[in-house]
Amino acid sequence: MIWLIGNKGMLGTELSGHLQHAGLPWVGTDREVDILDPAALRTFVAGKDLRWLVNCAAYTAVDKAEEEEALALRLNAEGPANLATLAAGLGARLLHLSTDYVFDGSASTPYRESDPPAPAGAYGRTKEEGERRVMAAAPSSVILRTAWLYGRHGPNFVYTMLRLLKERDSLGVVADQHGSPTSAADLSAAIIHMITLPQLPPGIYNYTNEGQTTWYHFACEIHRLARQRGLLERDCPIHPLTTEAYPTKAARPAYSVLSKEKIKNLGVQVPGWEESLKGHLEELTSILRRQRQWFRVVEYDLRSAEIEASFGRFRSCAFWCQQSVEKTLKSLIEFDERPLPVHDVFKLAHKLRLPLEDRHKQLLKLLGKLYTESRYDLNLEIDEGQTAGEESARLLEASKEFIQWARTQNRLPIV
Repeated sequence: MIWLIGNKGMLGTELSGHLQHAGLPWVGTDREVDILDPAALRTFVAGKDLRWLVNCAAYTAVDKAEEEEALALRLNAEGPANLATLAAGLGARLLHLSTDYVFDGSASTPYRESDPPAPAGAYGRTKEEGERRVMAAAPSSVILRTAWLYGRHGPNFVYTMLRLLKERDSLGVVADQHGSPTSAADLSAAIIHMITLPQLPPGIYNYTNEGQTTWYHFACEIHRLARQRGLLERDCPIHPLTTEAYPTKAARPAYSVLSKEKIKNLGVQVPGWEESLKGHLEELTSILRRQRQWFRVVEYDLRSAEIEASFGRFRSCAFWCQQSVEKTLKSLIEFDERPLPVHDVFKLAHKLRLPLEDRHKQLLKLLGKLYTESRYDLNLEIDEGQTAGEESARLLEASKEFIQWARTQNRLPIV
């Protein structure tokens, strides 16, 4: 069995889907199992036949780490060391994610795994310390360094650029920092490949997408591809900036390109960054298209509910309210996968892990009950007359409020 630690972050969420698709036995946790608490870790693994621990948990706030280095050190070094010690005791192995920030960025050729680290900031120092502690506690471990990561799940450069390009009339982006944009989907596929090899030599490996660019040219390619696919309705000029013109608390490596020769020798596929970015934006376009189709049907169902409510037809109003809520939830599920072919709105909300309040739960349970009664033509207590009109109006208003709230939970930030 595989234990995925940090399964709710950008990479962890992506990797969860890959593990599921690969049919591998796995279990995932996030903050509910504290990697800083060895006793909690031992309690969690008791009775589990673990072969791999994959650690995607980390302190990743690069600038904030300059002020919170002690906390970053605990999460990036002490926690991974706890996992390595645990893995060694279980006879399992640990794959631990690390970063290009262990280097200062002064190189002019791609960094190899054997190059000596020289972090320039607190974040890089804590990640380097984590690497050292992991290998000291469990020499059979694997360190996987990556850089410039983006994906569907969670904040990242691609989403930030899409939002800013949509909101602003012009944009400035740093043009003197070089690196390799990396798809979380490609990195997840590489991890699956590595942990399913019959023999995987321990040590440090690098993985990013192939090729190199600058943040400025990365942003320009995002803009070009998004315009082609209708994700952006208008052009937004992008201007190159120097690092000095965009100061940050933590120093950014001027050169973050990592050599992939070692990991390629394992048979791992390394797509070019332009190819992966194109596929990523095509996927977002497809998701957005399907969501918009759902939303159009939701508006139709709400209008139908309004008409039925105006005539005091509670049974029909309840049916259309349920339909509008069901389709709203299914539109949000489109972000991760095709929706379940069910009408149980409470089950759909649970699948989305929505932070439901009590009023939301009560509404969903009521809509489920009314839908069942309406669908199977069971007798409803409220069916016509003035009371039915008042109840219809209240149910419709509650449904509209829920739909509006649910749409704010949409994890596609360009809608």
